[in-house]
Amino acid sequence: MEKLNDKKNKFDKADTPEIEFIEYSLNEEDASGIGVIDISNKKNKRKYIEDIEEIEDIDDEDIDDDDIDDDEEDEEEGKLNIKKEILSWIVMLLIAVGIAAFISNFVLINAFIPTGSMENTIPKESRLVGLRLAYTFSEPERGDIIIFKNPNDPNENYVKRIIGLPGETVVLENNQVYIYNSDGSLKLGPLNEPYLKDKVWMEKDEKYEFHIPKDRYLVLGDNRNNSADARTWYKNKGDVTEIYIHKDKILAQALFIYWDSFEIFDDIEYK
Repeated sequence: MEKLNDKKNKFDKADTPEIEFIEYSLNEEDASGIGVIDISNKKNKRKYIEDIEEIEDIDDEDIDDDDIDDDEEDEEEGKLNIKKEILSWIVMLLIAVGIAAFISNFVLINAFIPTGSMENTIPKESRLVGLRLAYTFSEPERGDIIIFKNPNDPNENYVKRIIGLPGETVVLENNQVYIYNSDGSLKLGPLNEPYLKDKVWMEKDEKYEFHIPKDRYLVLGDNRNNSADARTWYKNKGDVTEIYIHKDKILAQALFIYWDSFEIFDDIEYK
C-alpha cells in the first residue's frame, strides 16, 4: 500500500504532459489482473487515484481474521474426526471382546488335555474344541466324547467317552462291555470298541457291574489301562451317585482336536 501512495503523490506533483505507463492491479487476490494505463491523461490519472483509494479502503484485518477463523474450524473438525475414529475402534474392540466372551462361556469350550487317558483317540497334551449347546435340545448318546466336571472334585474337568445310558446296567468282564436293559435282558454286547488303545485292560477275574440312575451316565477312558473313570470311582464307593455323571455336570460334547494335529471325532455305531 505504501508503494501505491508514493505513486499517488508523484502524480499530484506532476506538471508535464509526459506519457507515463503504470502497472496496477485492483484485485489483490489475483496478480494476473495487472494492467497498463497512460496516466498522463487526466481522466486516466483520476481513475487511477480512485482505484488506489478503493484498494486502501479494503480492511486487511477482517480478511486475516476470516482466514484464521477458517483455519481454527478446520483444526477443530480434524480433532473431532480423530476422536470419532478412536471411539469407533474402542467400540469395535469392546464388541469383539464381548462376542468372544459370549462364545467361550455359552457356545464353545477350548480344552487342554494334559493326560493320555483318552489315547489313542486324543493324544496327551492335545487341545480340542467342544460344543456347549450340544445337549440343549437332545440327549447324550453312547459313544459321545464329553467334557464334564469330576463328580468327586468339581474343580477338575475330565474328558471321557459315554458307555452307559440312564436306566441301563453295564457289566465289565473279560475285557468286554455288556449292556443290559432295566429288566435284565441283554441289550448290547460285547461292544465293538475300535477306539481302545489296548485289547487287554482288565485283570483276570476282575468284574464291574454298574446300575445307572436316571439322568446319569457311565463314562470310561479309551486308554483303560491308564484312566481314572467309573471303575476308579466304583472302587472308592462313597455315595453311589458319584460314580456317574449327571447331565447337569456335562460341560460340552468334544467335536475335534486342533492341536497338535487336526481330527474330527467320528460318531460311533454300536452293534
